[in-house]
Amino acid sequence: MPVLSTVGAMAARGFGWLFKAVGGGTSGSLYAWGENNFGQLGLGDTTNRNSPVQVGTGTTWVRVDLNTQSAAIKSDGTMWTWGANSQGQLGQGNTTNLSSPVQVGALTTWDIVSCNYLNTVALKTDGTLWSWGYNNFGQLGSGTTTNRSSPVQIGALTSWTKLSTGYGSSYYTHAIRSGGSLWAWGYGGQVTSPNLQAPFPTINQTNYSSPVQVSSAITWSEVASGSTHALALSSSGALYAWGTNQNGECGVATLNNPDYYVAYATYGECSGGGTTYQFGTILDTSFDGLGPSNFPNVYNSTFSVCEPGVLGDTVSESYTPAGTVKWGFSSPVQVGSLTTWAKIAAGKTYSSAIKTDGTLWAWGYNPSGNLGDGTATARSSPVQVGALTTWAQVSCGELHTLAVRTDGTLWAWGNNQTGQLGQGNQTPRSSPVQVGTATNWLSTRSAFASGSYASIAIRG
Repeated sequence: MPVLSTVGAMAARGFGWLFKAVGGGTSGSLYAWGENNFGQLGLGDTTNRNSPVQVGTGTTWVRVDLNTQSAAIKSDGTMWTWGANSQGQLGQGNTTNLSSPVQVGALTTWDIVSCNYLNTVALKTDGTLWSWGYNNFGQLGSGTTTNRSSPVQIGALTSWTKLSTGYGSSYYTHAIRSGGSLWAWGYGGQVTSPNLQAPFPTINQTNYSSPVQVSSAITWSEVASGSTHALALSSSGALYAWGTNQNGECGVATLNNPDYYVAYATYGECSGGGTTYQFGTILDTSFDGLGPSNFPNVYNSTFSVCEPGVLGDTVSESYTPAGTVKWGFSSPVQVGSLTTWAKIAAGKTYSSAIKTDGTLWAWGYNPSGNLGDGTATARSSPVQVGALTTWAQVSCGELHTLAVRTDGTLWAWGNNQTGQLGQGNQTPRSSPVQVGTATNWLSTRSAFASGSYASIAIRG
């Protein structure tokens, strides 16, 4: 199966986005390591591995992705899945977990596959888009909320070229059509009292069961979906982000933007004993005078309960600030002003990107050293990872990162609690460390992936 060169954007899971093949024919053997509780390593068991182990003996794998399930495509166009299957996300027509690769149907026209949480999305060589698995929020894009355990087509279009599913426990997908239009569907986010969650990276905080367009004024070339944020590149090489920015994962230093809300807990003593509570959100108007009506997607709820309830209770209420919740962006905002971005990756709460000069950059949440800058300090703007100019691809996971250099070496850093860095141990790393000594790891954008606590990659 044709694959892409190293020039472009990013790889599987971490990048969230995947490419439609345009030429070439490189394939190789498949290796996996890290957490294996659902059999997602494909090794025939559920035992964790802290170093890469080959999956079977085949040498014709060209694309791979993983979440709690794994999916891969061979050079003959067949698709294979394994791992968790509670919602039919393996596409096998059942809900049985698999610890070794099993073919999905008999088709030989699969081109790209991306594993979301509890569902899977794939692109065929004819430009049609397909999905299966959990669908409670419309994340299959089929216009319903009905689960599917076998592939179902998303609409009838044959113009899809790239796709990216939300990282980790997300329920949404982004995809690009020929011509550069960007589309999204699935979970739009939610807010709960007394704390607000920032907007999820669809159009707003509304769920969509069919694709809706994102920012039609921009021609898009790449998209990468994180857990609650997303990145995208314009055709000019400009970088955009939207969704949650609580940890700086959007790469925009102004965290509370376009405004922020203060959550208030209203409470009082009941005359008969117990306490009454009312939770809601009130916009801090000190900036520009905007009110809740300017943000219709914000959820305001109230409830009042006296426990134990006593007939004739009276309540004396008072307002107490419950804290400021950082907002985010419900539509794309540009990250800086550069137009030299080439590849992007979105993890759970952090991001990475490669510039056209081969330098690697990262930003967002960094508790495990997953940004790779030698610290555990969160960054709200891109910071360079080392000084090298030889990075070819990068993939972000839960809190660990994988990257391939132009010399074919594979590197890892960040969280390592299940051996997902492939170092033979469980020691976290805050700077890149090489995985083994091989120099033939494929650097195409869907040839490797960093999942929640596992990693997978193709070696030529």
